[in-house]
Amino acid sequence: MLALLPIVCFTLMWIAFQRARIAAGWRSAFLAAALVWGVLVTAITEGLSLFRLLGFWEVLAAWSALTVGAAFYLIRLGGHWPRFNLRAALAGLSRFEQALLVIMALVVVTVGLTAWIAAPNTWDSMTYHLSRVMHWVQNGSVADYPTHITRQLHQSPWAEFALLQFQTLSGTDQWANLVQWFSLLGSALGISLVAQQLGAQRRGQIVAALGVVIIPMGVVQGSSTQNDYVVTFWLVAFAYGLLQLKATGRWRAAVAVGAGLGLAILTKPTAYLFALPFMAWLGLALVRSRRAQGGLLVGLVVLTALVINLGHYARNSNLYGNPLGPGEELGGYKYANDRFSLGATASNVVRNLALHLGTPSAELNQAIETIIVQMHAAVGLDPSDPRTTWK
Repeated sequence: MLALLPIVCFTLMWIAFQRARIAAGWRSAFLAAALVWGVLVTAITEGLSLFRLLGFWEVLAAWSALTVGAAFYLIRLGGHWPRFNLRAALAGLSRFEQALLVIMALVVVTVGLTAWIAAPNTWDSMTYHLSRVMHWVQNGSVADYPTHITRQLHQSPWAEFALLQFQTLSGTDQWANLVQWFSLLGSALGISLVAQQLGAQRRGQIVAALGVVIIPMGVVQGSSTQNDYVVTFWLVAFAYGLLQLKATGRWRAAVAVGAGLGLAILTKPTAYLFALPFMAWLGLALVRSRRAQGGLLVGLVVLTALVINLGHYARNSNLYGNPLGPGEELGGYKYANDRFSLGATASNVVRNLALHLGTPSAELNQAIETIIVQMHAAVGLDPSDPRTTWK
C-alpha cells in the first residue's frame, strides 16, 4: 500500500505541528499540515516534471524522503504524543451537540465509503480530470501535449497533481475520489475555526461544520474527482489564515495565507473571484493598522501565491501567450462575457440565483422562469443573450 506514504507524511506533520506548538490546537495544526502538504505536492510534481521523471520510483523516492524527514523531525521534538480522549470530549457536550456530531460523522463516513468503493464516473472526471492525469503518467511530465479537449491543458491543475501522486504510487484510480473527501473533512474543520475566530462558541462551531458537511452538492462532490471541494478547502484555510494574520501580523501567518491563496488559485480559477474581496479587506486592514509592515505582509502573501503558480502560469504563457489561458474552449465556448455593463451583470446575477431556486414542482419552476423572463423584458434585456450566456 505505497499510496499510503503521502497520507503517512501528512499525519506525521500534523502530529509534529501539535507537539511543536506551531499551531494552536489540533484543528489549526491540521490546516497547517495540509498547507505544507499541498505545497509539497506542487513541488514534487513540478520539480520531477522538469526532467520528465514523474514515474513510480521517483515519486516513491520523494515521498519516502519526506516521510523519513517528518518522522526524524518528530523524534527530535521529543515530548509526549498528543492524546485525544474521545470519552472525555463527548462528556462535556450536550445531547444536542452530540447528536449533531453523530449526524456529521455518519455523513462523512458514508461519503468516504462511497468515495472508496465507487469508481469515478462524472463527465468532467472522464473528459479532463482523470484524462490529464493519465497523460501525465504516460509522459512522465505535466508539460502540454496534443489534445482537442484543451481544458486538460490550461485549467488549474492542483487537484489532479494530488490525484497523480496516488495514481502513480498505486497504479489504480481507487484513491482518486479521496482527495475531494479529504477536502470535505478539512473544510468542516476549517470553517469551525473560522466560526471560532468570529466569536462562535462550541455549539456555533459544530453547527457551522455541520452546515458544510450536509450541503447537497458537497455530499455529491465529496465522493468524486471534481475539484470544487478542493478549492473550497484551500479558500477556507486562506480565510482562517487571513484572520490570524490580521490579529498577529506574523510573517509566518502571511506565508500560510499566501499558500492557501496560491493553492486555491492552482486548483480552480474561480478562486480569484472569491478571494478578491478578502484580499482587499486584508490589505486595507493591514496597511491601516501596521503601515509599511502591513504592505510588506500583503506583498508576501501575493508573492507566495505567485510562486506556487509559476509552473502553471509558465505553461499557459508559452502555449497561449497568457498565464490565465485562452479564455475559451474549442468551438467558441467562452469563459467571459462579450458584454460588460450593469445590465449584463444584473442579468447574470439574477439568472444564477434562479438556478438555486429550482424545486420538485414543475409549475413552481415555470413560474420562477416566467418571472425572470419578465424582469429582463422590463429593462430591455434578453435572458438568453449569447454575449452573456454560456453556450
